[in-house]
Amino acid sequence: MFTSQRHQGIQFRCNVNQKLDNDETHTVQCNQFSFPRQSVKDCHGNRRFCGLKFNETTFAGAHNAGTGMLSHMQLDCYVTNHDLNVVELLNFGIRFFDFDLKYYSEKDDMWTGHGPKDLFFTTARFEEVLEDIQQWMTKHLHELVIVYVGSLVGDDRGLGLEKFTKLLDKHFSGEVKLNDYWRLNGDWPTLETAINEKKRLFAFGKFCSINVLYMVPVRKCIGLCFGYVIEFLMLI
Repeated sequence: MFTSQRHQGIQFRCNVNQKLDNDETHTVQCNQFSFPRQSVKDCHGNRRFCGLKFNETTFAGAHNAGTGMLSHMQLDCYVTNHDLNVVELLNFGIRFFDFDLKYYSEKDDMWTGHGPKDLFFTTARFEEVLEDIQQWMTKHLHELVIVYVGSLVGDDRGLGLEKFTKLLDKHFSGEVKLNDYWRLNGDWPTLETAINEKKRLFAFGKFCSINVLYMVPVRKCIGLCFGYVIEFLMLI
């Protein structure tokens, strides 16, 4: 198993050499070693990646990425997919974050978590999650991150979608911006282009109601509709 803090030029190698299941544990000694820090010309740790287009690149991802933000103790076995928070996942090398979200219209608030609408176990305010991602990306100028909403539940999903786009606009319009290359050019940028333009956050969403598209100003999405799936590729 490898763990990494590439921005610090540090890596740990942990030789487990044993299969573990469920609650089994095994303790090993991890060895630390260093390697050259990233060059200003690197993209995701290697300059050879810079010429690759976004859709030619594979990103390590986490399903139900927000569930590691808070423990539910006895319920963890059923609702928690990770024991790492978002920043720890970023440091570990995860760049694709699949979130389940719930929108609370009475409070105009949005939370990450896991579960169906009426049994949704919340783990973190989504705005705080985005703040963590934005702050991390500000410190790591050669990294791209993908935010994907696999599920959005709530009494008014149209307002929830509007809240989602407003949060992205709020936190990714400065030093780290939302990528709109596809909307403007009908093609994917190279990693180097996204980095140079400081548009390193890519946002996607899947929503089951085709009517939800009309709840948000058209400029907010390119609105590719396949059946009942709407993919928000670029939000501006």
